[in-house]
Amino acid sequence: MEQPLLGGPPGARCGAPPGGRWWYRALRSWLPVLSWLPRYSLSALRMDVVAGLTVGLTTVPQALAYAEVAGLPVQYGLYSAFMGGFIYPLLGTSKDLTLGPTAIMSLLCASVVGGRPGRAVLLSLLCGAVQTALGVLRLGFLLDFVSYPVIKGFTCAAAVTIGFGQIKNLLGLRGVPQTFYLEVYYTFYRLPEARLGDALLGLLCLALLLTLQWMKSSLGPQNQGGPQNQGGPQNQGGPQNQGGPRTLEGPRTQEGPQNQEGPRGSRAARRFVCGAATVRNAVVVLAASGLAAACLTSGFPVFTVTGKTAQGLPAFRPPATSETTANGTVVSFLEIVEGFGGSLAVIPLMGVLESIAIAKAFASQNDYRVDANQELLAIGLTNIMGSFVSAYPVTGSFGRTAVNSQSGVCTPAGGIMNSAVVMLSLAFLMPAFCYIPKASLAAVIICAVAPMVDYGVVVELWRVRTSPPRSVVLDFLHVSSIDSTVLSELRALLRLFRLRGAGLLLSRVQPSVQAVLLAADLPGLRLTDDLSAALQGHVDELSWTGAQGC
Repeated sequence: MEQPLLGGPPGARCGAPPGGRWWYRALRSWLPVLSWLPRYSLSALRMDVVAGLTVGLTTVPQALAYAEVAGLPVQYGLYSAFMGGFIYPLLGTSKDLTLGPTAIMSLLCASVVGGRPGRAVLLSLLCGAVQTALGVLRLGFLLDFVSYPVIKGFTCAAAVTIGFGQIKNLLGLRGVPQTFYLEVYYTFYRLPEARLGDALLGLLCLALLLTLQWMKSSLGPQNQGGPQNQGGPQNQGGPQNQGGPRTLEGPRTQEGPQNQEGPRGSRAARRFVCGAATVRNAVVVLAASGLAAACLTSGFPVFTVTGKTAQGLPAFRPPATSETTANGTVVSFLEIVEGFGGSLAVIPLMGVLESIAIAKAFASQNDYRVDANQELLAIGLTNIMGSFVSAYPVTGSFGRTAVNSQSGVCTPAGGIMNSAVVMLSLAFLMPAFCYIPKASLAAVIICAVAPMVDYGVVVELWRVRTSPPRSVVLDFLHVSSIDSTVLSELRALLRLFRLRGAGLLLSRVQPSVQAVLLAADLPGLRLTDDLSAALQGHVDELSWTGAQGC
């Protein structure tokens, strides 16, 4: 089995010139493409092309659907979907990650820009500038301070908001407000007004998507003709699944000629089902569009369609820094930024959190490393350059990244083919997109966000909430020095924890800081180097040191 080009051991100097010139090492740290391009092969190219085409067929319908979530014309979803495929291969450190519009970023964008494309494009520029600045200043470690409950709570809430918001499109309801609690009320209030055609088509598309997904998962990893990491990074099987080229057929068995027809036909059927299920979004949207076009041309407009869209590729130009309202009032750049408010911090932060979490998950399972600072730089520059082609803010997509990994991608170059598919769609298929039923796009979005609602984590967080804490873990990895004020506050904190029957654990303390702590002789001080064991509550299994070692 051929190994992925990004899966070498840490510190491998692939393609470095003899002597390891310092300037080349510095350049390679800023341009990771130099780590894998010198050993790029034809077999890797073949696998990247296959993966890129597969992801592209998934990206196009999802981008159109996510533009609806953002409250923008559908073509803006495609405008946002192709720049990442050209920027990320140069600067990114994950072979699997795919950048583009996502459900969460689309929801955040809708809450800020209010359906105004000009402001959405300017928001992409400003978010990219914030993310790029964080990457250049090497502040990726700040993301470690965002807690797990905050991320999971936000993700689940966003999934519920997005999914419920698509019910009105699924059923063809009109006049439903955007505010969530009003949206819930008026969705149920207007249920008798549901359009029969939209409702039937939407439920049919939803059932077909779920059926294809179930058929793919029921085949089992060993039969799906691709990498064994089905269903996302948590199921990827470990380092042996490197994402490199794989054979579509399993191990050959010694069979007589009379017995070969059955297995060969079975393998072909599995590959067909797996392929159709992988690009199920495109299959469903294409079938629904064909049905809607046939009905419209026959004089039976029974479905609500997206309508006329702009044709061709977007012009390459800087985003407008001001706008003119309908009554002729000019809104300046500073007024627009003031209107964005705190979203200029929240949206970039959520973008990089989502992307880096996905990249690290796939890197862990596929046995390679990602650089958080370099990921910040790649995402930031993608958003900056995307604003020049009328894109709104993008980040890493979990679903498309999983498809990319399952398709056997070898390098980030697979994103180039993905972008080519999107650009070809913009150039030649936009007239056909006017026939896409909104009900089919709603079904795509609902199926995409449903896995984000993690019921298990709600139970886990509730159990943590109702159980008294045994200890609190503080990670001191990035603390390089402390003074007498910190020692005094730490002594008071330890006393407070003892009174409450809980423990305070300090993890991964630097040697210089540890020497100061031990010299201060703090009662009840406990130190450990094993952060994961401390977080999992294995207190008795840890080896503690300290002034009053417990």
